[in-house]
Amino acid sequence: MTEPANSLKKKETEIPQSILKAALDIWEDSGQQRCLPIIGRSMLPLLRHGDQAWIEHGCANPHRGEIIVFRDENKLTIHRIIRLSHDSGKLLFITKGDNFFKFDAPVTPEQILGRVVAVQRGKQRIMIDTPAWRMVGWSIAVVTLLWTKIYNVCRTGKQAVFGTQPNRVTAFLRESALSFFSLMRRMVEMILRN
Repeated sequence: MTEPANSLKKKETEIPQSILKAALDIWEDSGQQRCLPIIGRSMLPLLRHGDQAWIEHGCANPHRGEIIVFRDENKLTIHRIIRLSHDSGKLLFITKGDNFFKFDAPVTPEQILGRVVAVQRGKQRIMIDTPAWRMVGWSIAVVTLLWTKIYNVCRTGKQAVFGTQPNRVTAFLRESALSFFSLMRRMVEMILRN
C-alpha cells in the first residue's frame, strides 16, 4: 500500500495492530510471495491506485532504488529506498514515494517486511526484479538525491540573498523540480508501455 490518497480517511487505511501482527506472522511463516493492493498515489507512475504489488517476504540486503514494503505504525507503506544511512552504528533506510517531494522518517531493518518484485495491473504483470528495472530504480534514487541537494543549495542561497519571501527564483526552482519529476514520470511510463 502506498501512502493513503487524500480522499481516503486515515482510519480506512489503518489496520488494527493485532490483526496486522497475525497476518504478518502467517506471511512470514509461509515464506511465499504475497500480493498487496495499492492504495494511494505516492508511487505514481509505476504503482497506481488499484494495482497489486507482488511482495517477496524478507529483505536480506536491501539496495538503493529498491521498492520495499515496511511497517509504519498501523499501516504498511510501499516506497523506494533512496539512501542507506548509519546512525550510531545502526543501519537506517531513507525512503520516499516517487510522486512525493518529502522523505519518510528513517526506516529500520526491523520495519522492512519485503520488497516489491512485480506489479499486477489488470491482466498485465510487470516484473521489476530485473537488471533493467534495478538500474531504473537506482537511477531514480540517485537523481532524486542529486536534485534534492541542488534544490536545497539554491534555496539556501536564494534566502541568503533575497530573504525568505517568495520570488522568481523560488518559482523557477519549484517549476524546475516539477519539470524534472514530470520527465522522470514520462520516462517510467514509456518503459511500462514497451
